Amino acid sequence: MFGYGSGGDGNDWILCCLFLFGSCCCWSIWLILQGVVGSGIAFFVQAWCIARRGPVFFAMFIPLCTVIVTILGAIFLHKEVYTGSMAGAIGVVVGLYIVLWGKAKDIAPIANEAKLLPPSKINLEEPLLRNNLPADDIKEANGRNCV
Repeated sequence: MFGYGSGGDGNDWILCCLFLFGSCCCWSIWLILQGVVGSGIAFFVQAWCIARRGPVFFAMFIPLCTVIVTILGAIFLHKEVYTGSMAGAIGVVVGLYIVLWGKAKDIAPIANEAKLLPPSKINLEEPLLRNNLPADDIKEANGRNCV
């Protein structure tokens, strides 16, 4: 259809250039959307993790991302994994679980102390700063009445 010697009027190259440009634009938009969606999902998971267990747990999983990337690179991209990489990955995972184990032991006494405290009653409709003084008891300051 668009080949050499197709008998066209010679303007087929314009149409081909437009198709090529459109294809490049579509691929660019697709890659940008993948980055935006991937970043959005990552942000959601990070915020959920911080809200659920605190910032220490989230910060401990950041080095684990390097290990996951190494494993996925070896599986899907057929990259070579060296002995030093494996030793480092094992060290990261062991260190991660040691810190999480220690943090879990720190949280247990705090949870027990929280159970001993009486629950606080807060009325959300009551203003925080309440004017307890009647207007007659307000004293003069610097020669003017304070209201």
